[in-house]
Amino acid sequence: MNVFVIGANGQIGKQLVERLHEEGKHQVTAMVRKQEQLDDFTSKGYKPF
Repeated sequence: MNVFVIGANGQIGKQLVERLHEEGKHQVTAMVRKQEQLDDFTSKGYKPF
């Protein structure tokens, strides 16, 4: 399932993205607002937007 997480850099958003990614059944896209956040999510192997 494709999942788009708004607020992925927040406390709950980070946990949600991690769990969905680890499960391996979902294509997760994380919405972020700042370049630093984008780089952080990319380095973890997530697909940021």
